[in-house]
Amino acid sequence: MDLIPSEILQYILFELNYKTIQITIPLISKKFAEIGISELLKNRKNKGHPRLSGQCECHHISNNIVNIDVRYKDIASEDLSKATNYFYDNDIHIIRGDLITFDQCNNIAIFDGCQIINLDYNVESDGSLPDEFQVIVNKVPILYWRKIDDMLMTKAFRYGIIWFDHNLVKNQCLANIKRATNDLIFTSFLYEGVTYRMIYNYFVTEVLVAVESFKTILSHDEPIIFEYMGSIHCPQDNNTLFLL
Repeated sequence: MDLIPSEILQYILFELNYKTIQITIPLISKKFAEIGISELLKNRKNKGHPRLSGQCECHHISNNIVNIDVRYKDIASEDLSKATNYFYDNDIHIIRGDLITFDQCNNIAIFDGCQIINLDYNVESDGSLPDEFQVIVNKVPILYWRKIDDMLMTKAFRYGIIWFDHNLVKNQCLANIKRATNDLIFTSFLYEGVTYRMIYNYFVTEVLVAVESFKTILSHDEPIIFEYMGSIHCPQDNNTLFLL
């Protein structure tokens, strides 16, 4: 290993899957500090994400591979581990953000770039996208997790919950608030050369009250829950976020 320059070794490791990298690390312990393994693993986790197609892929695992206990909404960690190893051991191409379905249940899991994990059951009881998966950042399309399969759309992703760190553009958003229609207020922001909108649907008669409410929401540092689903008056697209 000492004969291989650190730069070349890092490139070779980056082309391996996450599990193989972890297995290989003890074999290159002398080079560990030189190649910055933590940064390598972090970058490898995001390799290929987002897909060039602009949408995530959905993979299926049959019950002869992983036998899910249907009594629980979230999938047991040992079953998630089995599912993860199935993809690694069979060299199946899966990248961060891809979804996984199973035979026995309606549960959907998601690949975080390293392992398969459960959806978030705190925001929506049927499951929703975990907040570590962000749109817009790293050029992830707003509609990236929109499901082609109607079954998936009407279950775990029926509300179209997505995440974006508004703190990255907070000042822009506060400065650009405008009234669109009688019940819609929006703001706009520029991120990496692309203009986006945030739509706020309010239900009060006084528009000034709604504007102040919108400003209050945007002023907070806490994550805002967005959705990608639009309406007749404001259809969904890859440039519009809707406040849930």
